[in-house]
Amino acid sequence: YITTPDLDGQGSVVTFGYSSEQGGIVSDSTEPIPFANSNAGEFTVTFNLKSFEGSPFIKLLFNDAEMTMVDNDNYSIVTTLTQNQTYTLTGVSDFADWDIDRDFFERADASNPEALTFLPMSGMYKVTANFKHSYLRIEAMKSATELATLNEDGSGAIWAIGGMSVGKPTLKNAASWSPEQGGMCLARVADKKYQLTFVAGVSIDASSFDFKFFHQKTWGGEFGGDDISTASDLVKISDSGNLGLAEGKTLDLGGIYRFTVDISGGNTAAVLTVEKVGEQELPPADITVNGTKMTQLDMDNYQVDLDLTQGQTLTLGGADAFTPAWINPDFFEAASATSVKLVPVSGKYRITANLATKVIDALVLNADGSGLATLSDDGHGAVYFIGYGIGSPAAADEPGWTTEKGVCVPEAASGIYRMTAQAGVEGSTVLGQRFRVSGWSGKFFKNRGWDGLGTFSLAAGTEVFFSIAGDGNIEIAQGVTLEEGATYELTLDVTGGNDHPVVSLVKK
Repeated sequence: YITTPDLDGQGSVVTFGYSSEQGGIVSDSTEPIPFANSNAGEFTVTFNLKSFEGSPFIKLLFNDAEMTMVDNDNYSIVTTLTQNQTYTLTGVSDFADWDIDRDFFERADASNPEALTFLPMSGMYKVTANFKHSYLRIEAMKSATELATLNEDGSGAIWAIGGMSVGKPTLKNAASWSPEQGGMCLARVADKKYQLTFVAGVSIDASSFDFKFFHQKTWGGEFGGDDISTASDLVKISDSGNLGLAEGKTLDLGGIYRFTVDISGGNTAAVLTVEKVGEQELPPADITVNGTKMTQLDMDNYQVDLDLTQGQTLTLGGADAFTPAWINPDFFEAASATSVKLVPVSGKYRITANLATKVIDALVLNADGSGLATLSDDGHGAVYFIGYGIGSPAAADEPGWTTEKGVCVPEAASGIYRMTAQAGVEGSTVLGQRFRVSGWSGKFFKNRGWDGLGTFSLAAGTEVFFSIAGDGNIEIAQGVTLEEGATYELTLDVTGGNDHPVVSLVKK
């Protein structure tokens, strides 16, 4: 917001902020003014005290109708779209580089990237321009304010909701079973036929995915296992209706896969077909660890499995001298800008690199590489934190009670498992701020499942930070808040046996 200087020498000022009700800048307000520019870089902000006009504000036009600003990242319009008709979106300087959902639109003319041809059946839709992901999202509507749902006659809409393994336009926008954020509208391409298209490694995980079809963009009214079937040898449908890869199957990286739901036989007799309809090239990057090339999983993620010795130096190479922004200190200690030393005990590790976030991380593997390590009866292997309070690489990435997202903690010394992290507020996205300052409620497990340890006890002095709840969960002690930005060392000691785990926390 904008404030005048002191007007009378006694601290009197006038403020100017935004009013969503009036759709502009008003006096006596301190609400943030959503100045925005359609392209990145430096730009000048102006405000006229006489006319109350400010700039810049993005003005987006969809077929000459102005879109409404939802927030700084999103502009939307609800309108009727006609199959095979061409529409234009103007006001986005780099729109030629935006992702266009291939289920709903195709660019009508390569020389005019603003022109789009609508592909599904005609109807009322919400068009949302998302600047965060450079993406045009389309959702079917039943009215100007209500999203469409699946009707008894097969009209309306079908929605897909899933975990972190599916997301449009890319996996960066996956919402982990959050229907409001991650629900994807299928395109109604014909009467009682709906489709959803993914690109393996871009919008769907090529090696593992889990999602489900619903009658609406919320819970309930889902296609259960008895309501949908498939003859696909690539995809399986569980008893609850969740879709996943068939045993031993993977998707081809860059492969374009179309999921079509046909409800001609009724809403409880849906038939799913899955076809590979094309390929697109993923941007390659040769990333190496000690000269061994990492395997590309998708556009941003790479991994390699290596047998390593405690204290061994690992040199990163390739991708134009890739320099990480953050390395997991539980696994690595920086030796130089492009090399690290292994911190935990010798063993087999899966090293991961994310080129988008520039994060280097790792997981502990079984000695034969058969899967993620578990805590053995003699106290060796790995442990996993599941619950709330710890996330990695940031607090925002906490697993909650989703077991497959459990935070892997390696063995720092025989029977000793240690995490070193900064404290951050709930939802912090700052790399390294992996401990919540408050609101912990979770446990360490022997695996990414529910194979638990014995009752946790606290090492001497740790009671100033933690308490053990009646359900055995580790919680922040009543009235205690960790210091935001401070570094803490969390240790799980099972040298007394897995049935007697001891937890300690010290401020570094």
